[in-house]
Amino acid sequence: MFLEIKKYISEKHIFDVMNFFKENKVNFNFNTFKSSKTLKLNIYNTSLFGGNDNSKNIEIDIKNTKYQTKIYEYDDGYSKTINFVKINSIFNKKEDDFNEDEFCGILIFDYENNATIQSINNYNDCVKCFENKSFKVGEILFRIMICICVFKKIKKIHLIDNSYLECGNDKIPLINLRTITQGKPYYAKYGFYPINHNENGENDYYRNELQIYRDNIDTFNTNPTIKKNKLIKILNYKKFDEIKDKKMIEYLNNILIQYINSFKSNKIPIKDVVIFMINEKKKIPCLLLMNIIMPLFYGCGYNQYKYKHFEFIVDKKFANNIKSHIKIKN
Repeated sequence: MFLEIKKYISEKHIFDVMNFFKENKVNFNFNTFKSSKTLKLNIYNTSLFGGNDNSKNIEIDIKNTKYQTKIYEYDDGYSKTINFVKINSIFNKKEDDFNEDEFCGILIFDYENNATIQSINNYNDCVKCFENKSFKVGEILFRIMICICVFKKIKKIHLIDNSYLECGNDKIPLINLRTITQGKPYYAKYGFYPINHNENGENDYYRNELQIYRDNIDTFNTNPTIKKNKLIKILNYKKFDEIKDKKMIEYLNNILIQYINSFKSNKIPIKDVVIFMINEKKKIPCLLLMNIIMPLFYGCGYNQYKYKHFEFIVDKKFANNIKSHIKIKN
């Protein structure tokens, strides 16, 4: 069965539409939607997986350490998708799918040698290490995705940076936090760079996120500071209740403000204050940072990334280096 949709829905609300289609087993391709006035959608009465468990394990050697992950591939006619699932996950034949809480990440390929890393989860059992080594699950899973893209001869890899730091009970956006503490968003360390979204001679600064990226690095290199009294004002982002906010008041008075007063200058380096707050990842400083991260971000003079769209271009040198150092075994 097919359903036609006229292209009058704004892209602002398109993700709500996508979620609706996903729940109702609708085959939806966002790139097709953007490039056509009318979109034909194939509605399936059963899962796109077709009722068969096509999962398989992949072993990969990274820097002489062997890791394993489990993937599930399917092709919907518009794109090819690799779903990463937990190592010990079991295909639910009744639901014709894996359980939602067993998904570790999604990697999508189009037919123009482009790939999109759509999501990455940090569950411990998403990756197995064959040696007694500590490792960051999300980082290894990300590297595995890059390796698969290289072996599939992908030319460009895209992602939207929605990464975050789990801090206490809060999730702090890394794109802002890492800009303050290191000058660059998280995925820049892997060679991913923002995109200039201007087209047809447009010159809108806030659409040129590559320029924003460069300017933010220049700002970081100046070591932005803030006057002590202004910082204290930001820290008191609300009127704290003496009973309900007792722990917050104690942290401010007994720990953070004492640290701030240790600086001889009246100008306090914002980077140092933020690093001090996140070092122990405790509940109270994390809650405080979550509420003041953006005032500090703008106080540094940084510009916000509106689209958060990053791109990695796979050149021959990088591809050859990956292939010579990493082995993939199905």
